[in-house]
Amino acid sequence: MAKLTRVQLTRILRGKLGVLILSPLFSAFFGFVLGFDLKQITALSLFVATVLGALLYWEYKLIISLFSVSLLLGLGVIDVETFIESAEFNIILFLAAVSILVAPLKRVGFFRWFSITILRLCNFSFKWFMVIMAFSSMIFACLMAEVSSIIFMSTIVLEFAEFFNFDPVPSILLIIMSTNIGSSGTALGNPVGLLLAFEAKLSFSEFLRWSFPLGLLSIATLCVYFTRKRGTYVAKAQSSVDKVLRESGGTVDASSFVADFRKLTYAIIIFLFSILGVASHSFWEHTLGLVEGTMLLGFGFIGTSLSLILYREEAKEIVEREVDWWGLLFIACILGEAGALKYTGVTAKLAERILEITGRSNFLVFIAFSLFTFTLSPFLDNISIIATITPIALSLKGIVNIYPTWWGLLISACYAGNITPLGAAANIVALGLLADRGVNVSLDAWIKECTVPTIIAYSISIFILITQFFIA
Repeated sequence: MAKLTRVQLTRILRGKLGVLILSPLFSAFFGFVLGFDLKQITALSLFVATVLGALLYWEYKLIISLFSVSLLLGLGVIDVETFIESAEFNIILFLAAVSILVAPLKRVGFFRWFSITILRLCNFSFKWFMVIMAFSSMIFACLMAEVSSIIFMSTIVLEFAEFFNFDPVPSILLIIMSTNIGSSGTALGNPVGLLLAFEAKLSFSEFLRWSFPLGLLSIATLCVYFTRKRGTYVAKAQSSVDKVLRESGGTVDASSFVADFRKLTYAIIIFLFSILGVASHSFWEHTLGLVEGTMLLGFGFIGTSLSLILYREEAKEIVEREVDWWGLLFIACILGEAGALKYTGVTAKLAERILEITGRSNFLVFIAFSLFTFTLSPFLDNISIIATITPIALSLKGIVNIYPTWWGLLISACYAGNITPLGAAANIVALGLLADRGVNVSLDAWIKECTVPTIIAYSISIFILITQFFIA
């Protein structure tokens, strides 16, 4: 029996390796047919190999991505300066800063205290607790960007699941989906929103008019799907909650989880100061005449330093253990490889192909650009895709009504982040937090949980945009 199991495992591995070898070859042939040059074909093939390698062998994702980056550099496809610029190390440093920022809150017991407080407000209903967490994920993503929000919200849910002893994976996936979708609600929620806000001159009020309501509707759709399709999971989690309540005499004292109320107060003040700073970074940059994004990182570092002062005796340990350096380096590598596609002109050529088949139809331009973005964003860096498509879309201004397309691009890029584990930085960060607790999410589990509700929410949102812009 054991021998049969090894044979089956060998076949599975051979199947994965077969896909990993054949897909880059197919990508190279695809690029050749489209008239790509050698550097473009190499960039596309190595990127496909990295994406598939990471999806099929998630635990080795950094090893695979480092090897691909070394080939890109060694073959002259991309230079070091371009790679560093594309890797968005400002985002990597910001992610590290936020991870350190929440460490004192975790150590002082804030997340369990907060989750139990919310649970009490829900009359100890797990279903309504997760509904509140889903909508909170959207609000936090709108205010403090998706990467900050996912660390904060995921930690709350993980601490909650650990205390009540139930499987956190479906709950975390709901939080991830809500964060990615919710990040489209304002320009602050996602770098894609910021890029479109600046390039297309979209105001904050326009985001509240066009994308924020769609986000709320989409989160409601996710919650309905979660409670209906995951009814067994919700019932088991509720049973776990009820069991702990019975063992503790019918209630749980939230304050019992706080180790030091003085440190809790300081930690909350530091966190709120940092979040308010992050949310208002554009104001301070404009007021002080600084480059865009300077105070985003600045407030992150200020909060981090204050947090480390609060736990100065454990500062070195916090920096080493509380930051998922493995996941952050992988994000840098995958962003750098996506930058190689932009640098060599691959994404631009793909976008130009779309223009050839849409003509001057407002509706076809909207559909083609939206579907193109939604199809590629789960595998490529959505920032690079939007950065590539935006100039092409701007060139159509005056020829077609391009305004609806901006919202199609925003919705497509943000929602598509839910389709694969590589679709958004928030996904990788949250999966890293799960891995730190010994929990891994397979690609099959991810697709099963996330694909259908995301496509439903996306279809509803796109249909509403079509109705508003082209039918009403």
